[in-house]
Amino acid sequence: MRFWQLLLWLTLGVLIVVGIAPLLKMFLLTLLSWDHAISLDILKETTLLSTLLFALGVAFFATTLGTLLALLFAKTDIPFVAIWMTLLGLPLLLPSDIVALGWIDLLLPFDTLREYLESYGGAFWIETTIYMPIAMLLGYFYLRRIPSQIEYAALLYIDESRMVRTIDLPLLRPMLLLSFLIIVLLSLGEFAVPNALHIRLYSVELFTRFSALYDFEATLVMSLPLLLIAAVAIWIEQAAANQNHFTKLHSRSYRIQLSPSLKRSLLLGVGILVVLITLLPLFGIASSIDSLTQLWQGFTHILTPVAHSLLYAVLGGAFLTFTGFVAAVTHRYHPSKLTRFEEQIMLFFFILPSIVIAVALIGFYNTALTDWVYASAFMLLFGYMAKYLILPTKALQIALDQIPKSLSQAALIHGATPIKMLCFIIVPLLRRQLVAALLLGTLFCLRESTLSMLLLPAGEATFPLYLATHAANGASGVIAAMALWMVFVVFFVTVTFVRLAAKFSRSLDAAI
Repeated sequence: MRFWQLLLWLTLGVLIVVGIAPLLKMFLLTLLSWDHAISLDILKETTLLSTLLFALGVAFFATTLGTLLALLFAKTDIPFVAIWMTLLGLPLLLPSDIVALGWIDLLLPFDTLREYLESYGGAFWIETTIYMPIAMLLGYFYLRRIPSQIEYAALLYIDESRMVRTIDLPLLRPMLLLSFLIIVLLSLGEFAVPNALHIRLYSVELFTRFSALYDFEATLVMSLPLLLIAAVAIWIEQAAANQNHFTKLHSRSYRIQLSPSLKRSLLLGVGILVVLITLLPLFGIASSIDSLTQLWQGFTHILTPVAHSLLYAVLGGAFLTFTGFVAAVTHRYHPSKLTRFEEQIMLFFFILPSIVIAVALIGFYNTALTDWVYASAFMLLFGYMAKYLILPTKALQIALDQIPKSLSQAALIHGATPIKMLCFIIVPLLRRQLVAALLLGTLFCLRESTLSMLLLPAGEATFPLYLATHAANGASGVIAAMALWMVFVVFFVTVTFVRLAAKFSRSLDAAI
């Protein structure tokens, strides 16, 4: 019991250092310096309401499209599911700057379409394509948790379409709400896309207030609505959460057998979506490169920034995986109200805009006592830990749910200590999933731009920061070449870790 409590307080301590304490200080400073008239004047000058409506629209369309794709991939026998999901999920893994740059380069020769792109409609489409994979992936794994016995029993009385409407979709409601709230908050805090398209949204105003004007008081006032919206979103998710989730993944879940003609039509539709969402912006980037010389110049330009990006992303992914594993095993083997609170805090930080996390960390650690932290790369790693800790934690929780509790219970009954049980039973069974969690953390750290812009030590640059600072003044062909090389890097990291994961413990699926 003491061992699990120690692990719980270890993860809570990490959250306090990287997020809770900075946010509490930020909140208290805002309240202490609150001037009702001045604060209202500051907020009236912003685009908070219009940006919130914009984010709600993005979330609605992204959740709807992602849920339909999840139903198609999880509940039908459509082929090449892994390939389709990988291609459709690529915009989520790439830095948002690259996706926006791809669309800008693609529509550069077309003045009318270019004008439409550099508007709210263009930003709406790009952000929808970026965040749609969240609903698609969440929906797919939620549907995979539904036991096929329930569906087969329902099919004794109703047809397949009604089974989907009356069984699958009601069980999918918690995912629909969760993905909708996540996308709303992520879109509300998205900076790279509106900045690239020169659109005035709340995140751009907040970033400009802090980075360009360094108006710390106004930044605190403008951050408060985002904190409150995130808190309300967590409260809504908690109030509507279904506590009777299925935890097992069912590889042989029921799938609807499609007719050949319908299958061909759906494959054509999915192929068109892949072209529209993923391939067109990549083609736009590639088409802007005029010669091999520009491709080589782009390669030489990004060597140092990409090296920094990979270094910080791998370090961030490693810290995230270790802390996420500790949190996951604590939630699994010592569940309590405190572990549920910890999970809600992780989700709160994930949906909180990156700029608010960065401002809170700067305000907390920019003191004489902690200047050694403020002037180091720990600031960026703290930002990664606060923002993305929920991802490896939830991924490893799902993996732990597939391992029968009887294995750990048998080890404990025969005298094994909890740490031996973890080291010799749980970790060997989760080797593949641990590498996958490392991949997940690394990729999300690699795509993060706002945190690196604000928290990176002076004199260093990650790729998103380097691209953002050179996009305005550099040659378009060289900038496109840099972006294309970054796409290759993301592919390389993904393939390397996936192959490494496949090399580990191929017998895991049979064991569980």
